Amino acid sequence: MSKEGRRASDFFALLLGFTFYVLSFVSKFIFQLEHPVARESVVPSPQGPVRILGTCSPAFLESLTLEEGIGRFARYRSIISGVETLATVAALPDANVTIALSPAGQIIGYIECSYPDAREGWRDNEDGLCYELGAIEVSRNWRRLGLGRAMTALILADPFIETKIFFLTGYSWHWDLDQTQLSTYAYRNMLVRLFRPFGFRVYLTTNPEIRMSSANVLMARIGQQITTTQIERFQKMLFTFER
Repeated sequence: MSKEGRRASDFFALLLGFTFYVLSFVSKFIFQLEHPVARESVVPSPQGPVRILGTCSPAFLESLTLEEGIGRFARYRSIISGVETLATVAALPDANVTIALSPAGQIIGYIECSYPDAREGWRDNEDGLCYELGAIEVSRNWRRLGLGRAMTALILADPFIETKIFFLTGYSWHWDLDQTQLSTYAYRNMLVRLFRPFGFRVYLTTNPEIRMSSANVLMARIGQQITTTQIERFQKMLFTFER
Protein backbone atom coordinates (compact mmCIF):
# COMPACT_ATOMS: atom_id res chain seq x y z
CA MET A 1 0.00 0.00 0.00
CA SER A 2 1.24 3.48 -0.85
CA LYS A 3 1.94 6.16 1.76
CA GLU A 4 -1.20 8.02 0.64
CA GLY A 5 -3.25 4.83 0.97
CA ARG A 6 -1.99 4.19 4.50
CA ARG A 7 -2.82 7.76 5.50
CA ALA A 8 -6.35 7.41 4.10
CA SER A 9 -6.81 4.10 5.91
CA ASP A 10 -5.58 5.60 9.20
CA PHE A 11 -7.89 8.58 8.75
CA PHE A 12 -10.96 6.42 8.16
CA ALA A 13 -10.07 4.21 11.16
CA LEU A 14 -9.77 7.31 13.33
CA LEU A 15 -13.05 8.68 11.99
CA LEU A 16 -14.82 5.37 12.62
CA GLY A 17 -13.51 5.23 16.20
CA PHE A 18 -14.61 8.80 16.90
CA THR A 19 -18.08 8.13 15.42
CA PHE A 20 -18.48 5.04 17.60
CA TYR A 21 -17.48 7.04 20.70
CA VAL A 22 -20.01 9.79 19.94
CA LEU A 23 -22.83 7.32 19.29
CA SER A 24 -22.04 5.47 22.51
CA PHE A 25 -22.13 8.70 24.50
CA VAL A 26 -25.38 9.88 22.92
CA SER A 27 -27.13 6.53 23.35
CA LYS A 28 -26.06 6.41 27.01
CA PHE A 29 -27.36 9.95 27.56
CA ILE A 30 -30.73 9.14 25.95
CA PHE A 31 -31.05 5.96 28.02
CA GLN A 32 -30.49 7.93 31.21
CA LEU A 33 -33.19 10.41 30.20
CA GLU A 34 -35.71 7.66 29.56
CA HIS A 35 -34.77 5.59 32.61
CA PRO A 36 -34.01 7.64 35.75
CA VAL A 37 -31.09 6.35 37.76
CA ALA A 38 -32.38 4.46 40.78
CA ARG A 39 -31.20 5.64 44.15
CA GLU A 40 -30.28 3.41 47.07
CA SER A 41 -29.46 3.67 50.77
CA VAL A 42 -29.07 1.16 53.59
CA VAL A 43 -30.66 1.10 57.04
CA PRO A 44 -29.16 -1.23 59.69
CA SER A 45 -31.51 -3.50 61.62
CA PRO A 46 -31.23 -6.39 64.11
CA GLN A 47 -32.12 -8.76 61.25
CA GLY A 48 -29.48 -7.34 58.91
CA PRO A 49 -29.17 -4.42 56.49
CA VAL A 50 -32.38 -3.16 54.89
CA ARG A 51 -31.96 -1.76 51.39
CA ILE A 52 -33.95 1.35 50.48
CA LEU A 53 -34.48 1.41 46.71
CA GLY A 54 -35.98 4.34 44.80
CA THR A 55 -37.56 4.65 41.34
CA CYS A 56 -38.18 0.90 41.08
CA SER A 57 -39.25 -0.40 37.68
CA PRO A 58 -42.54 -2.30 37.21
CA ALA A 59 -40.66 -5.47 36.17
CA PHE A 60 -38.45 -5.38 39.27
CA LEU A 61 -41.44 -4.88 41.58
CA GLU A 62 -43.32 -7.77 39.97
CA SER A 63 -40.36 -10.04 40.75
CA LEU A 64 -40.76 -9.41 44.49
CA THR A 65 -43.23 -10.38 47.21
CA LEU A 66 -44.75 -8.44 50.09
CA GLU A 67 -43.70 -9.48 53.58
CA GLU A 68 -46.54 -10.87 55.68
CA GLY A 69 -46.67 -7.77 57.90
CA ILE A 70 -48.04 -5.80 54.95
CA GLY A 71 -51.55 -6.80 54.06
CA ARG A 72 -55.12 -7.05 55.29
CA PHE A 73 -55.97 -7.42 58.92
CA ALA A 74 -59.18 -7.41 60.98
CA ARG A 75 -59.60 -3.63 61.14
CA TYR A 76 -56.79 -2.43 58.90
CA ARG A 77 -56.61 -2.45 55.11
CA SER A 78 -53.41 -1.65 53.24
CA ILE A 79 -53.95 0.87 50.46
CA ILE A 80 -51.73 -1.25 48.21
CA SER A 81 -53.26 -4.68 47.63
CA GLY A 82 -50.16 -6.33 46.14
CA VAL A 83 -47.00 -5.93 44.09
CA GLU A 84 -49.19 -5.66 40.99
CA THR A 85 -50.61 -2.39 42.33
CA LEU A 86 -47.13 -1.03 43.00
CA ALA A 87 -46.05 -2.04 39.49
CA THR A 88 -49.07 -0.29 37.99
CA VAL A 89 -48.16 2.93 39.81
CA ALA A 90 -44.50 2.62 38.79
CA ALA A 91 -45.54 2.54 35.13
CA LEU A 92 -47.26 5.95 35.36
CA PRO A 93 -45.51 9.07 33.98
CA ASP A 94 -42.91 10.46 36.44
CA ALA A 95 -44.05 8.02 39.14
CA ASN A 96 -41.68 6.93 41.89
CA VAL A 97 -42.16 3.72 43.87
CA THR A 98 -39.58 3.52 46.64
CA ILE A 99 -39.34 0.36 48.71
CA ALA A 100 -37.61 -1.07 51.77
CA LEU A 101 -36.22 -4.51 51.00
CA SER A 102 -35.51 -6.99 53.79
CA PRO A 103 -32.28 -9.06 53.90
CA ALA A 104 -34.43 -11.95 52.64
CA GLY A 105 -35.49 -9.91 49.60
CA GLN A 106 -39.10 -9.12 50.52
CA ILE A 107 -40.81 -5.74 50.43
CA ILE A 108 -41.22 -4.58 54.03
CA GLY A 109 -42.10 -0.97 53.27
CA TYR A 110 -43.06 1.28 50.38
CA ILE A 111 -43.89 4.81 49.35
CA GLU A 112 -45.63 5.41 46.05
CA CYS A 113 -45.68 8.83 44.41
CA SER A 114 -47.45 10.04 41.27
CA TYR A 115 -49.55 12.88 39.94
CA PRO A 116 -52.95 13.20 41.68
CA ASP A 117 -56.08 12.04 39.92
CA ALA A 118 -58.19 14.80 38.40
CA ARG A 119 -61.28 12.77 39.29
CA GLU A 120 -60.40 13.27 42.96
CA GLY A 121 -60.64 17.03 42.63
CA TRP A 122 -57.21 18.02 41.29
CA ARG A 123 -58.59 19.29 38.00
CA ASP A 124 -56.31 22.36 37.82
CA ASN A 125 -53.13 20.27 37.86
CA GLU A 126 -52.77 19.65 34.12
CA ASP A 127 -49.18 20.88 34.09
CA GLY A 128 -48.15 18.61 36.96
CA LEU A 129 -47.40 21.30 39.52
CA CYS A 130 -48.74 19.14 42.36
CA TYR A 131 -47.20 15.72 42.98
CA GLU A 132 -48.69 13.31 45.49
CA LEU A 133 -47.20 10.98 48.04
CA GLY A 134 -50.08 8.59 47.57
CA ALA A 135 -49.29 5.86 50.08
CA ILE A 136 -46.72 4.95 52.71
CA GLU A 137 -46.57 1.77 54.73
CA VAL A 138 -44.07 -0.21 56.77
CA SER A 139 -44.63 -3.84 57.70
CA ARG A 140 -45.91 -4.49 61.21
CA ASN A 141 -42.82 -6.64 61.76
CA TRP A 142 -40.33 -3.90 60.78
CA ARG A 143 -41.55 -0.72 62.42
CA ARG A 144 -39.63 1.68 64.69
CA LEU A 145 -36.44 1.31 62.64
CA GLY A 146 -36.72 4.61 60.78
CA LEU A 147 -37.67 3.01 57.46
CA GLY A 148 -40.38 5.59 56.75
CA ARG A 149 -37.87 8.42 57.27
CA ALA A 150 -35.25 6.65 55.14
CA MET A 151 -37.66 6.13 52.22
CA THR A 152 -38.85 9.74 52.41
CA ALA A 153 -35.27 11.03 52.48
CA LEU A 154 -34.39 9.01 49.38
CA ILE A 155 -37.34 10.43 47.46
CA LEU A 156 -36.45 13.99 48.46
CA ALA A 157 -32.87 13.48 47.26
CA ASP A 158 -34.24 13.65 43.70
CA PRO A 159 -33.93 17.21 42.26
CA PHE A 160 -37.23 16.55 40.47
CA ILE A 161 -39.07 17.09 43.77
CA GLU A 162 -37.79 20.68 43.99
CA THR A 163 -39.86 21.52 40.88
CA LYS A 164 -43.08 20.29 42.53
CA ILE A 165 -45.48 20.98 45.34
CA PHE A 166 -45.23 17.60 47.01
CA PHE A 167 -48.30 16.79 49.11
CA LEU A 168 -49.91 13.96 51.02
CA THR A 169 -53.35 13.28 52.46
CA GLY A 170 -53.79 11.33 55.67
CA TYR A 171 -57.12 9.55 56.13
CA SER A 172 -57.78 8.05 59.55
CA TRP A 173 -59.60 5.01 58.11
CA HIS A 174 -56.33 3.85 56.52
CA TRP A 175 -54.31 3.92 59.75
CA ASP A 176 -53.21 0.82 61.69
CA LEU A 177 -54.62 1.90 65.06
CA ASP A 178 -54.82 -1.67 66.40
CA GLN A 179 -51.10 -2.41 66.16
CA THR A 180 -49.92 1.03 67.23
CA GLN A 181 -52.49 1.35 70.04
CA LEU A 182 -52.80 5.04 69.16
CA SER A 183 -55.90 7.18 68.91
CA THR A 184 -56.65 8.78 65.55
CA TYR A 185 -55.37 12.13 66.81
CA ALA A 186 -52.19 10.62 68.23
CA TYR A 187 -51.59 8.83 64.92
CA ARG A 188 -52.15 12.10 63.05
CA ASN A 189 -49.58 13.82 65.26
CA MET A 190 -47.13 10.98 64.59
CA LEU A 191 -47.48 11.54 60.84
CA VAL A 192 -46.98 15.28 61.24
CA ARG A 193 -43.81 14.68 63.28
CA LEU A 194 -42.54 12.26 60.61
CA PHE A 195 -42.90 14.66 57.68
CA ARG A 196 -42.39 18.08 59.28
CA PRO A 197 -38.55 17.78 59.43
CA PHE A 198 -38.58 17.27 55.63
CA GLY A 199 -40.26 20.64 55.06
CA PHE A 200 -43.90 19.53 55.01
CA ARG A 201 -46.50 21.68 56.75
CA VAL A 202 -50.21 21.27 57.43
CA TYR A 203 -52.64 23.06 55.07
CA LEU A 204 -56.35 23.67 55.39
CA THR A 205 -58.54 22.52 52.52
CA THR A 206 -62.14 22.02 51.43
CA ASN A 207 -61.27 18.52 50.19
CA PRO A 208 -64.44 16.64 51.25
CA GLU A 209 -62.57 13.48 52.28
CA ILE A 210 -60.20 15.45 54.52
CA ARG A 211 -63.18 17.21 56.08
CA MET A 212 -64.92 13.90 56.88
CA SER A 213 -62.84 13.66 60.06
CA SER A 214 -61.04 16.30 62.11
CA ALA A 215 -58.18 13.79 62.50
CA ASN A 216 -57.54 13.74 58.75
CA VAL A 217 -54.72 15.92 57.47
CA LEU A 218 -53.26 17.38 54.29
CA MET A 219 -49.57 18.27 54.30
CA ALA A 220 -47.42 19.76 51.55
CA ARG A 221 -43.81 20.63 50.85
CA ILE A 222 -43.02 23.53 48.53
CA GLY A 223 -40.08 22.78 46.20
CA GLN A 224 -37.18 25.22 46.08
CA GLN A 225 -37.88 26.07 42.42
CA ILE A 226 -41.56 26.89 42.99
CA THR A 227 -42.56 30.51 42.36
CA THR A 228 -44.88 32.73 44.41
CA THR A 229 -47.45 32.57 41.62
CA GLN A 230 -47.41 28.76 41.73
CA ILE A 231 -47.83 28.77 45.52
CA GLU A 232 -50.85 31.04 45.20
CA ARG A 233 -52.31 28.74 42.56
CA PHE A 234 -51.82 25.73 44.85
CA GLN A 235 -53.51 27.52 47.75
CA LYS A 236 -56.45 28.31 45.49
CA MET A 237 -56.64 24.66 44.44
CA LEU A 238 -57.00 23.61 48.07
CA PHE A 239 -60.29 25.49 48.29
CA THR A 240 -61.82 24.67 44.90
CA PHE A 241 -62.89 21.10 45.64
CA GLU A 242 -66.55 20.40 44.96
CA ARG A 243 -68.61 20.39 48.12
